[in-house]
Amino acid sequence: MKIQPATHQPVAEGILAASKATVSCLRCNTELTDYRPTRFTFLPYGISRGHAMLVCPKCGHVEFLAKESPLLDELAPIPSDGGDDD
Repeated sequence: MKIQPATHQPVAEGILAASKATVSCLRCNTELTDYRPTRFTFLPYGISRGHAMLVCPKCGHVEFLAKESPLLDELAPIPSDGGDDD
């Protein structure tokens, strides 16, 4: 058996195209347009890191992402209504 050298095959357009990237709901595939910043922590008595909450307007599915996630670059933040985010 002879091993063939790897050849470069172009990736289909749309898979990794950053300019056409959209964020969709994992359950119903509805396109998401905004997120809400939150200081929710997953650890008891843990330090509050920045997270973002995505809520699907169609099915209500909720996802939490790190505030530094590159997926949030395509979405608009929803401003807080006030208070101290408790």
